[in-house]
Amino acid sequence: MIEDIDGGFALTAALSCPLGQARCLAMTAASWVRDAVGGEAYILWPNHARLGEEDLCAITCRATAENNIMLTFKPKVEVLPVSAEVFMERVVSAAVRDLEGFPENRADLIQAYCEHCRTVMKFVNVTYSGMPLYGFAFAVDKHGGLMVMTQESRTVVTLYGGEAEIVKKREEPDGTPELPNMPGR
Repeated sequence: MIEDIDGGFALTAALSCPLGQARCLAMTAASWVRDAVGGEAYILWPNHARLGEEDLCAITCRATAENNIMLTFKPKVEVLPVSAEVFMERVVSAAVRDLEGFPENRADLIQAYCEHCRTVMKFVNVTYSGMPLYGFAFAVDKHGGLMVMTQESRTVVTLYGGEAEIVKKREEPDGTPELPNMPGR
């Protein structure tokens, strides 16, 4: 179901899987936004679709009591390289395609997301359990969690919410070895 809302639109779809499996749909929605405006757009984890330094669209995702998922899109019209109507048509078309195959296509959706997510394979500052951490974001798991190997303790943490800030690699004057090479995506 598509509904006009102030400044954007909302999509509501029935879930045919547990909510935990559907967590990655908020990220997938960022892929729809990216695809709707073309190749110059990119994604920052978890669901920030951007064009240059500008956010393209605010995206929210929530589950309803009826086992539905509601995705809300509020594009920044002044940033869109296409009309708002074309943008909505393209997002809805991608959503229908991906939601019809969900959850069986979840792995493919995560892979497509990772191909355009600039946070993966970068050094990041994150907050985990209230503590700031610095590490290397090397993957996104099957539920949409950002997997980060921390520089301080060489442990892997998986984040399912919050922000990750891309940073330059820190210089380690104390001789701390660099993070190991991580396998490609």
